[in-house]
This record gives sequence, structure tokens and C-alpha cells, in this order.
Amino acid sequence: MTMSNFKSCLGPAAAVAGALLISACAATGPVAQGAAAPAYATDTTAEAQKFEQDRQAILAMAGNYRVSFDFRETVALADGYELKEPKLSGGDEVVRVLEDRGDFISMQHILVVGGDEKFPVKHWRQDWVYEPESVLVFVGGNAWESARSAHRNAKASGRKSFIRSMTRRATA
Repeated sequence: MTMSNFKSCLGPAAAVAGALLISACAATGPVAQGAAAPAYATDTTAEAQKFEQDRQAILAMAGNYRVSFDFRETVALADGYELKEPKLSGGDEVVRVLEDRGDFISMQHILVVGGDEKFPVKHWRQDWVYEPESVLVFVGGNAWESARSAHRNAKASGRKSFIRSMTRRATA
């Protein structure tokens, strides 16, 4: 989806809001496409190639997509509740690289939804970090704990990788 297509599917007022939202997301600084691998990722040629291959795979997710949502209730959690009929909807998703520092890549997902009057929704963000010290681990219920990253334990085996953390954000 080009910017002109994006604006034409929105309508005048929403186009301005969408352009501001997209420019605000991209205003964190220039994106260093193809940034060189950091020093710690260049121990060996094979390691540097793997690092760059992973980076390029992550960056390749940026783009414009047509998405669909299939809403289905599968369990009645309260006595007497009747499941709703399945509902299918969709929209366009724009994925942009917000920041690329080589060992850190941040991507913003923006949905363009609505009937006749389209509007952008800041949907969710992906942050990819190369060999983070710690990660958040779901421990049950509504609880998370910080834990030493698995890559730190695997370092002795020579495995290194990017770790993705995703944050859903309904608003800016």
C-alpha cells in the first residue's frame, strides 16, 4: 500500500490523522538499513553471516498486508451464556521499522480498519533484541517474571540469536 493508496482509503480527515500517526511512529530517527553487525557478532565469519541473515529476515517483515480476523467463541464460561455467531472481519496492516540499531530492531504494526470511513489503529509493536540479558516469562494467571535469557545459558554451545518481545498497544 503506497502512501497515496493509504490516504485514498481513509478519507480527508482520517488521512491527516493517519499521516501524523505514521510520521510520529517513524520520527524516532533514521533507519539504518543494512547496519553493520556489532563487534560481538563478528567473532567468526559464519557467526556474522547468521547474525545478518537473522536481521534481514526480521527487517523483511516490514510492508503492507491485507489481514483477516476470525472471531470465534469456543467456550461458554458462565452458566446460561450462549456463544455468539462467528464473525469474520479484516483490514490492511502496515508494518514499519521504527528503529534499527543493528542489535535492536523495533517494528510498529498499524491497522487501517473501518467501513466507508477508514481509520488507523496503532495495533502492536515488536522489539527484537540480540542476546538480551533477561526476558519476561509468563508464570501463570496474570503474572510475569524477569528471568535470565535462555541464550545466556546456551552461549557455551555457541548458539546466538535475536529474541523477540511483543507488546500490544491499543493507544499511542
